[in-house]
Amino acid sequence: MLSDESLAIADSLTPASVPQSDASAGVSSVDARDTSLIDFFNALLRGRWIILCCAALSLVTVVMIAVWSGPSFSATASFLPAAKKAPGSLSGLAAQFGVDVPTLDAGQSPAFYVDLARSRNVLEAVVDSQYDYENDGRSLRGRLADVYGIHKPTEAQRREAAIRRLAKNISVSFEQRTDVVTIRVTSSSPGLSYRLASLVVAEISRFNAQTRLSQATAQRRFAERRLAEVRTELHNSEDQLQDFLQRNREYRNSAELTFQHDRLQRDVDLRSGVYSNLAQSVEQAKLEEVRDTPLITMIDQPELPAQPDSRHILANSIAAVIGGAILGMLIAVVVDRLLAPASIRGDSYEEFRRLRARVRADMRRALMLRPNP
Repeated sequence: MLSDESLAIADSLTPASVPQSDASAGVSSVDARDTSLIDFFNALLRGRWIILCCAALSLVTVVMIAVWSGPSFSATASFLPAAKKAPGSLSGLAAQFGVDVPTLDAGQSPAFYVDLARSRNVLEAVVDSQYDYENDGRSLRGRLADVYGIHKPTEAQRREAAIRRLAKNISVSFEQRTDVVTIRVTSSSPGLSYRLASLVVAEISRFNAQTRLSQATAQRRFAERRLAEVRTELHNSEDQLQDFLQRNREYRNSAELTFQHDRLQRDVDLRSGVYSNLAQSVEQAKLEEVRDTPLITMIDQPELPAQPDSRHILANSIAAVIGGAILGMLIAVVVDRLLAPASIRGDSYEEFRRLRARVRADMRRALMLRPNP
């Protein structure tokens, strides 16, 4: 229903203040848009009960969904990714030979962890885990599909349904200023929410450990293989220099022989420096392969939720009333256009006055029926 301010605005468009002698001139000068606006107001007034019913129906639907869904509990955990870099000597040396060696900081951005927490690899591991906890005096045991109470014809379908439901119940975000990643898991039980959040964090840590180990192993193998190749090249260069010195003991008396000696010596020095750097890289890769330092720093561990989440019933109700009213307006306008063609509507201003009087009468009756405080 329209407010008195809206009615006053629409009423101001009527030609009531125009003198009787100039009535015909005033009506002929009214802009077509004013008439369309009055027709729109008339359509809303005629369909006021449709608007009211749509708003009420939306409100009832939202309240019923909130009551039917029951309380929900959320467990949160937050951590900071540890930014680690690969040894500069190894990565630089690999780049010289055109080899792309994985670095330890690959996949350590907060955005990566947002995708990782909702990845199928993590979700499948959480779904396949065993659950055993108490909820409202009942003991719940089994896999997540059993805890959720999912009934499907096959086990694969039950597992897939559990994965989809778990993905909807997990929300992951990160703070751009601090790179802190926050994981929030929601379920109908505080114990289940705590268990799910703990498993998600554990799977992220396990993935990091496996990834770090595979990267360190790849680096070690590359460095060892390249070290063996450079050792062979260094030995060949040293043999060439030794052979030259044995054949030319007085090479310094000849400019040509001195130049050849200096060139062989530079080749030996270059390969010796590469060999030394690779040997250090191999030792560093071996240390990284056995290092157990975690790649994430926990800030907030998952905790058992103490109270249910807010359902935001008031905010959702207001949004439902507004949305239902807008939908009702659209329906009222469409119905008015279909049931009341322009050829039989008559004068828009006179009809607006009549409809406005009816609305005011309905409001008076509603106020009279309301009990006194």
